[in-house]
Amino acid sequence: MQSFTRSGHRIAYEIHGTGRAVVMLHGITVSFAGTFGASGWVPRLVAAGCQVIGMDFRGHGQSDKPREISAYGTTNLADDVVALLDHLGIERASLFGYSLGSIVALRLLHQLPHRTGPSVLMATGDGCSFETDASAGTL
Repeated sequence: MQSFTRSGHRIAYEIHGTGRAVVMLHGITVSFAGTFGASGWVPRLVAAGCQVIGMDFRGHGQSDKPREISAYGTTNLADDVVALLDHLGIERASLFGYSLGSIVALRLLHQLPHRTGPSVLMATGDGCSFETDASAGTL
């Protein structure tokens, strides 16, 4: 895998194919290879004319694993995705998020719609709807 550095942390990524950029964002405790390696999505997207960009979030796979709690959180992970796009000179990309990756993608879709294209969110979970239950006093 190739890598770049953001905030002193090495972020690993790989690129497959050419065409419309699609950043694949993996689930928690796994990696790009662990989530998407055997799924068949990468060759299907490449065959459809996409450039697949797979990254390992910090703390996962071949990326650095900082010990500071403050190095994590969806804000830092989303900022790593933007830094990767900047590093590669990509102005706009579609996102393919699975589990934790879908939560990071939601943040990017909401905060930076001008940097994102049509996207896919899988295994997002009902916890991402942020609906409140006023009677129970909980989210």
